Amino acid sequence: MYTQETAEIWNILTALRGPDLSPFLNVKLKEVFTIRIRYFFFRIETIPFLVKATPRIHEADLAFVVQKLYNLKRKGHGVRHFLTHTARALNTLIELGLLTEEEQKEAAFLARLAEALTKLTHGNVFELKKVLKEAPPQVLDSELFKTILEKVDVQLYFTLFEVGEENAS
Repeated sequence: MYTQETAEIWNILTALRGPDLSPFLNVKLKEVFTIRIRYFFFRIETIPFLVKATPRIHEADLAFVVQKLYNLKRKGHGVRHFLTHTARALNTLIELGLLTEEEQKEAAFLARLAEALTKLTHGNVFELKKVLKEAPPQVLDSELFKTILEKVDVQLYFTLFEVGEENAS
């Protein structure tokens, strides 16, 4: 039977498994979200490509994900589905009290990032712009991310970072 508890378990299982999308996008989404969630849940040391015990997001991985998701426009149902489960799983881990105070801040940022990336697949850049401004420095170097994104996709860079704040509503 479907209950709130089974929904929370399903969200966590989906986030632990990772996405089933195009191979390279899968890898990058797992680098940004899945391998860190696995650490939160299992508490095992870093295993390359499976678990990451440090909070740092590789800015180049995030730049790749942002560019790909923005270019998907409205075709990204599968990735939106995964990111929704991911955001909910991170919030569930926080609510269950399984994370330290620092990890809770990181997980909350990652949940907001997943939600913003979901909106990005609809062309909404403003939520991502807000989330990136809140990035904890131990998780993401926002300036380095901007530099990398500018090299990856200069048009998207200007869309995200050169649009006036008055348009951000």
